[in-house]
Amino acid sequence: MDAREFIEQAAELLTWGRPRDCRTCISRAYYACYHVAAEALEKAGYHPLQGPAGHADVANAFTHNDASPKLAEVGRTLSILHSRRIVADYLLRRTNVEEPRNAETCLQYATRVIEALDHFSRPDNIQELRSLVLAWQEIKRKLGGSHG
Repeated sequence: MDAREFIEQAAELLTWGRPRDCRTCISRAYYACYHVAAEALEKAGYHPLQGPAGHADVANAFTHNDASPKLAEVGRTLSILHSRRIVADYLLRRTNVEEPRNAETCLQYATRVIEALDHFSRPDNIQELRSLVLAWQEIKRKLGGSHG
């Protein structure tokens, strides 16, 4: 399955605008980004951690990057979307995620992240991602986590 299909599903859910649809829109938008980001890292030679730790690993691989502000922004946006997904999926008393305008904002963020990742994953641009992966692997090595 292409994770980008989650974006399509998120957009469809947003048209309904009910609280449950807005929450699920946010969740699907995040997971689209997460899977596209993990796939981009794998294309560049890094295999993110699996399970719950994988979410931070993927975002951090982009965020801890001084060379490309656009890739660092991908990581920051992934972290924001992850936080909103946690609220949408688990914190049912927090109703701000049930507002269509907030779900739409998450969908827009996710769309921009995927567009950026698709740009950097193209063969003519993949070197920047490879440089990011090498830098992230070095940071993890220094921190004592040689995974990747």
